Amino acid sequence: MNIKTLVIAVAIFSVIGFAMTSLAATSAPAKDVVAGDYKLGLANGQINYVKYNNTLIISYGFVSGSNLSSYNTPMSKDSGFGMLFNNSGNLSYASFVNGNSLVLATAGSGSEYIQLNFTSNLTAANSDRESFMDQDVVSAYYLNVDGYNFTVVSNGKVTNSHTNYTFTVQSNHFPSSNILYVLIVSNTGVNGMFQHFEHMLRGYKFTYDKTTGNVTGRYLYFNFYQSNETIQNFYDRLSGLRVFNNVSGMGNGSLNFPLTSSGPYVGNIFYYATSPYALMIHNNPTLQSSFIVKNGTVMFNVSNGISLTEKNITFKANEEFEANSDDMGLELNQSVYAGTSFVFMNAPHFYAMMTFVNGNVSVNSMNNTIIFKTNKTGFVNFVSPPGLSNGVNKMKPMQYALERGKLGLQMAFEKVNSTINNFTIAYNASVHALVKSVSSNGIVINVNSSETSGTVIAVYVTNNVINASRLIVKFDGSAAVQVSASALVNETSTTTAYYNVTADGNGSMVLIYVPHFSDHTIQIEPYTAVQQFSLTYYAAIIVVIVAIVAAIAYVFVKRKK
Repeated sequence: MNIKTLVIAVAIFSVIGFAMTSLAATSAPAKDVVAGDYKLGLANGQINYVKYNNTLIISYGFVSGSNLSSYNTPMSKDSGFGMLFNNSGNLSYASFVNGNSLVLATAGSGSEYIQLNFTSNLTAANSDRESFMDQDVVSAYYLNVDGYNFTVVSNGKVTNSHTNYTFTVQSNHFPSSNILYVLIVSNTGVNGMFQHFEHMLRGYKFTYDKTTGNVTGRYLYFNFYQSNETIQNFYDRLSGLRVFNNVSGMGNGSLNFPLTSSGPYVGNIFYYATSPYALMIHNNPTLQSSFIVKNGTVMFNVSNGISLTEKNITFKANEEFEANSDDMGLELNQSVYAGTSFVFMNAPHFYAMMTFVNGNVSVNSMNNTIIFKTNKTGFVNFVSPPGLSNGVNKMKPMQYALERGKLGLQMAFEKVNSTINNFTIAYNASVHALVKSVSSNGIVINVNSSETSGTVIAVYVTNNVINASRLIVKFDGSAAVQVSASALVNETSTTTAYYNVTADGNGSMVLIYVPHFSDHTIQIEPYTAVQQFSLTYYAAIIVVIVAIVAAIAYVFVKRKK
């Protein structure tokens, strides 16, 4: 499988889907608007023109449907591509990948369409469709205008007369809620996507022996047998523990997300998919792994010596999230939304958690099995934060908050090859965070939620991001009150923000109690700077609270106005 084609396909559909959590209910002017390197003339559902760097690429367009203002979260959330939708009449539009890409979208009851009159003919990109791209779900074309090359991609059914193309929603395909997308991506934008995912996935690569089935990575190894799609001997190198004796999945249906493969893809990730079942495992310290199945079962046989605790953590937003997530897919973004079902795994020097979406979980502690069944499209995410595994006593309050539904959000900041990355996992799907800035001088995060009561947010900051002997927290510009971690996770105040900082040698865990919700700004700053020091075997012992999980390609949380 061609990695560039795979990455671009995943990038396009993951980003537009995940960006639904970034939707802002904003309205653009009725005349000329700018979206990155694109300029659009818009008025009452009509597109007067679309230009790229002042070159006309669409001379006319018409949109039938509704804009996406009802599919929003309380606050925009950066998808990693800087995508933020704006609305004009029936149309929602956004630019991403440094302005080189444009997405047009509309929604409705199942009959909506986007009509575009291009200034040059489109050429079908059939030669680029690998086995993982379902031609009934995805349409891809090339466009060349005055030396500019574009890829045009849509999830709609396409008809055309000369250069006039009509994209019509396919209600029985991705996505499931009658949202129609048309993406116009310049070659520069495609390269930007590829470079983004290369950067995001760079690191240690797996090796795979097709004859023996051995998959070996720096942080884990396992056996994969393609004949029965089974993983055996899933081994964590950091803890020296075999986590799963075997993992197997079986489904009956077809994943509407257009990714399947004839064999495993092996790189920084190990990826394998058939029509009803897919898995993705990352070679990093968190052992991040995701499994998706259509109308079927995924079974995990856990090693002896690992205790299993099942928890149902109920957040209203998570229930809405699950109810609206029937047709989702794998993606490579840096965030994941948990469902309402969790299984926590404990052993000496090992701690992990599994989250489940759109299915029923049964745990048998006698034979150490976890069985996940779904008659929809179900998801399982597995992550083992090394910090909790190696410093359980220090992280006990966060573990307490997590297992009792008090922890709404986790974030982690680390520097890899001079670039600061952040990772997020939302336990309460209504809690959202947007990173405004991050540097050695501090981190600024905006948080928002539809919840009225307070919650705890955990932020892990490595020493190579902020190297300080002490961190302080400001809440909406004022100093938060420092308390013990155990006091913080049991706090019920509706007026006072509290925080606690616990260092573990590689960085600091910052717990923040948000007393109530609207829009808030959290600042994490160094109090006293100290000289930076190097970390031996840094990548292996860093506490990465969450993983770049192959999780959920989009989240539709409808908000009633």
